[in-house]
Amino acid sequence: MTDLNLIDKYLLLALDDEKGKFNSGPFALTYGLSGAIFLELSLRESISIVDKKVVDCKLKTA
Repeated sequence: MTDLNLIDKYLLLALDDEKGKFNSGPFALTYGLSGAIFLELSLRESISIVDKKVVDCKLKTA
């Protein structure tokens, strides 16, 4: 079985297999998807929170 990232898992859980539509409303889906994206990036250590701001950890500073 293929390892799915958190974003894919979230979308599969939100999808109603029989209807082919998402179970939740558009706002809940959008906020949940945004949270899944931020969490996935954080788990990959691509972003972090510094002084209440999201910072790109891979960004090279001169």
